[in-house]
Amino acid sequence: MKELISVSSQEELERGGIPFKRYTILRWHSTGKYPEIFAKIGGKVFINKEAWTKLVTGLTGNAK
Repeated sequence: MKELISVSSQEELERGGIPFKRYTILRWHSTGKYPEIFAKIGGKVFINKEAWTKLVTGLTGNAK
C-alpha cells in the first residue's frame, strides 16, 4: 500500500520527511509542477511518499 502524506498541515509534512513549507507544496500542485508526487482524494491533497523519494533521488543525482 502506498504511503500518503497529507498536505493539510506543516506538522504532517515534517512528520513525513517533507522539508518544504506547505504553501510551496500547494503551489507546486496548483501549477502542475511534479504531478507524479501528488494524489487528490476527497478534495484533499496528498504526497505519495514513494514518488517523492524517487523525485528527490533523481534530482540530487543519486539515482541507482
